[in-house]
Amino acid sequence: MTLKKFKLLISQLAFFGALYFVSMTIFKDICLFEWTARNRYLYIWVLIAILTIFGKKYTALSLTVGNLIGIIAGQLSGDYIKNENIKKITETMEAHEVYRLHTHYGFYIWVLTLVIFLVIGVVVQRNSNKNR
Repeated sequence: MTLKKFKLLISQLAFFGALYFVSMTIFKDICLFEWTARNRYLYIWVLIAILTIFGKKYTALSLTVGNLIGIIAGQLSGDYIKNENIKKITETMEAHEVYRLHTHYGFYIWVLTLVIFLVIGVVVQRNSNKNR
């Protein structure tokens, strides 16, 4: 492993470590920040480390950025969707409908964002390899 790859790997892992620390201290009461940190970001940092080691730096960087954007977008959008749905609840609704309207879609938005950023990273990586 070259020094450049090693520095990139360390910086990405440090980013995940810092995000984990912030999520478990400052944002510990915010659902998606706490959940993703507690579940170790579903170990996507391992995938990022593997991609970095094998020279797929654009894909790895894209996933790193996508993780942060996905958590923020997922939390904010999930809160907004949930609050708008709760306003639709009426006294005549059945329990399963009320339960469904209380769903927070932050996790799904986070995963979708990761997939989008993964695709972007793969495309950029492929184009950068063609230019060499």
